[in-house]
Amino acid sequence: MSLNLGISLFSLASRVALAGPHYEPWRDTVTALARQIEARGGQPPAMAASPTVSISATSVLAGPLIDKGDARIKAYGGILRNPAGDVYPSNQFSQIDNLTYESGDRTARQVQRKFGCSSPRFEILVSSGELLRIIVDGEESANYLSAGILPGDTTPRWLLVDFSAIDPGIKRREIRIEGQSTRIGGIKLDTIGQLYAPRDDAGLRAIALTDSFGEAGADFAWTTLFAKSFKDLGFEDYGVSAFGGTGINTGIAFGGQYRPALIDRIVDDGVNANADVYVLAEALNDSAGVGPSMVSILNQLRAARPAAVILVVKAWCPTAPTPTPTKVIVNAEIEAAAAGRGGVFLFDPTTVSYEKVGGGDETHPSQNGHNTLQAWLTSVVTTAMGEAEAGLYPPVNTVAPSIQGTFLEDDILYADVGTWRNEPTAFSYQWLRDGVDISGATQEYYTVGPSDPGTALSVRVTATNADGSAVLTSAGITSLYGPNLISNGTFDAATGWTLETGWSISGGKLVGTAVGSPNAAINVSAPAGKVYRMQCDVVRTSGSGTFNVQVGGVGVTFGGVTLSSTGQKVSTVDLTLTGPATQFRVLGNSAQPFTGEIDNLSLREVL
Repeated sequence: MSLNLGISLFSLASRVALAGPHYEPWRDTVTALARQIEARGGQPPAMAASPTVSISATSVLAGPLIDKGDARIKAYGGILRNPAGDVYPSNQFSQIDNLTYESGDRTARQVQRKFGCSSPRFEILVSSGELLRIIVDGEESANYLSAGILPGDTTPRWLLVDFSAIDPGIKRREIRIEGQSTRIGGIKLDTIGQLYAPRDDAGLRAIALTDSFGEAGADFAWTTLFAKSFKDLGFEDYGVSAFGGTGINTGIAFGGQYRPALIDRIVDDGVNANADVYVLAEALNDSAGVGPSMVSILNQLRAARPAAVILVVKAWCPTAPTPTPTKVIVNAEIEAAAAGRGGVFLFDPTTVSYEKVGGGDETHPSQNGHNTLQAWLTSVVTTAMGEAEAGLYPPVNTVAPSIQGTFLEDDILYADVGTWRNEPTAFSYQWLRDGVDISGATQEYYTVGPSDPGTALSVRVTATNADGSAVLTSAGITSLYGPNLISNGTFDAATGWTLETGWSISGGKLVGTAVGSPNAAINVSAPAGKVYRMQCDVVRTSGSGTFNVQVGGVGVTFGGVTLSSTGQKVSTVDLTLTGPATQFRVLGNSAQPFTGEIDNLSLREVL
């Protein structure tokens, strides 16, 4: 056989769109599916020590019967049905084919039950089919029932699972029961132990919308390529809507009933199925002209299920639809409908050679053919999801960058990168003033300069990972205050200040020693009619002295306030000028002489 991987991943347009910073919810489903395949795909490992499994017509356990509908028993796969004439404690089954239409002998009944159990022994009521396998804590039991219940035999029987030889005590285990054409009912426990809801959920939900390749009649049992592929992709919760003879826009009358085309059942079996992953494989019986229907189908699914991943399969059989030009046209229309759509993956099965049923049927796969197609579908979906997760996931922003810090001259602002999806490995920065790049300002932090007050500062953040980059700019911030009007408020040198007796500049500070009325003065230019904020750091080294700050000048009365210097503190006062000021002064207090240090002195207009 041939297993060439016929994968067509998106169009160039959708690849480019993926590189943008806009979040699309189907990306999370791609990631979830890729990780589900990695964690739960394929066959589970065999148990080192398996429970004993047996079946009998009567129960052997004395515990109470727990109803099949108990909330602790999780049922997955398709939709749940009760057999006709069902009477408790008889059985319930999951129908995985034809979600809204039961087609007699083509109905497949698939069991998926999960629960936690701490009893060393439990019984399950089963009938009409065969139990496929028992999974315990993620490992497959070597002991399971492979025969003993015939399809169509509705006689209830008790399946006993016994862990006594392994561990007779109370020990919680996670149990999963999977069966084919099987009905399953209530559960009995031993006299010790309890039943629990399963610890883990079923993961993603998948729905296949297909034609006779997905039906499960007598020839194909239940092991259609979709059921097998879904299991190997790690799905526990899945369904199949399969209508032989139908297509994308082709319905068919069959057995006195109408089998609707995909376009006519997309709402019931697709949208309302509320799946995370859809497989659309319905082109076998169509004629040219399916394009508009396929566009409508994809539009409906995406609008209703924005987080869904949609896997579109072109016509299965190399010779159908017939004649060959029709197949080429139909597949081209499918490709055109899928092109440019994010989260839509297109697959070409005509690269796969598979065994046919034969005997006049050179279209449908035999059981071996189903196995071949299942292996192909599992392989191409695994490859596609792995590539999509690894190669199409540049960073995506969810919380925008912002600026932290106080917008004052000489203060330091920091860029908060915000929150990003897809694990960026590096960030770069560019600071902007009024929307224009500030030359050289490319660090995570930025020191506010004298030109910045009165402008808007922002920062542009670029997030990068192995798959690409994304860029987002923070909102701009503006200063509440103008630049510092005191040219040497940090006292790094003695320049600019006129110092009277008792004042000196030492160690980068203005130092007062028992200062009474003398002052330290520096020239400023402060227009009248505005409010100014004065700030300074004060350290009193002895005594309880105070000092004054004043702003004034020629022709203007000096106005100011008296500040206490008790302990180390930051002093802040607001001053309102009635006239233009040309000088700023720090004065001692003759009543309470000041001894201490002053630093980081500023006078700023309140904007």
